[in-house]
Amino acid sequence: MAAVQAYVYDISQGMARAMSAAIVGKQVDIIPHTGIVCWGREYFYGGGVCVAAAGQAIPMQPCQILDLGTTCKSQAELEAFLQRISPRYTAETYQLLSHNCNHFADEVAKFLLDGKGIPSSIVNIAQEALSTPQGAALRPLIEGFESSVRQQQGGTGLNPFGTVNQAMPAQPSTTAPVSDQTELKEALIQLTANSIEEQRAALQTLCKLTENIVKNPTEPKYRTVRMANAAFKKKVGELKGGTEVMLALGFLPDAVNGEDVWTLADDAVALQSGHLATLNVQISTLPPPPTPLPKPQAAAPPAGGGIGGGMGG
Repeated sequence: MAAVQAYVYDISQGMARAMSAAIVGKQVDIIPHTGIVCWGREYFYGGGVCVAAAGQAIPMQPCQILDLGTTCKSQAELEAFLQRISPRYTAETYQLLSHNCNHFADEVAKFLLDGKGIPSSIVNIAQEALSTPQGAALRPLIEGFESSVRQQQGGTGLNPFGTVNQAMPAQPSTTAPVSDQTELKEALIQLTANSIEEQRAALQTLCKLTENIVKNPTEPKYRTVRMANAAFKKKVGELKGGTEVMLALGFLPDAVNGEDVWTLADDAVALQSGHLATLNVQISTLPPPPTPLPKPQAAAPPAGGGIGGGMGG
């Protein structure tokens, strides 16, 4: 059994505690970066899935060290798991608010500790900090700025440690085959004939589909999609390029019990990690979603009104 810890760093170096109330209208003590430490090694999300000696991952000292528990998993099992999820944690797939180092640390902790992750106050720090009216106004600005930086400079966007590249050692015996993404990229070009929000819904659906296969490669239920499924039909099946994307992912038209389905070919299962990374990159090129309009407030009742108003005893 090996101890599992979370090393938490304040990348604001005290500025969040001093300035958050004025900026977002709420006290935020730290802006966390988290690494998971086990066997004296620190696993973290930098310019990809990275590993370093504990406490040596980034050029600052942790402000908190959390004891998360002990694991029955081996180091080899963890590093094989990290190889499998690495296509989802690249420089290109990083999202400052929704797919960052804390989300990575939470997923690694849950693998090691059979479902127990890091504290939700760390994982959800962006949502919590931006939950005020001032924060809600900042969110589209931050997302728009990140999208602009990514389009202009490529790669890491606003990842503060995106240039850190202490990559995991390759494991040829367990690494999934590298797939040629040309066909999928060409199909995704056809998908751009649809509206931005239609593209976003389609890509999110396809990401969930491929992610389920990556996580459960031996489960047949994740490899079949009913063509008549209302949600799938609306979000993917009826869109321009939807059929081409499904074919490029390795799905083939089939029939099960007289019903039309998409079935993933056996030889395409090992290729889904690469496809998932390509889909995530495509999502990152879309502009941020529109900010929902605030709900109108109910009108105040007239003075003395209401049920029975003015009917004194």
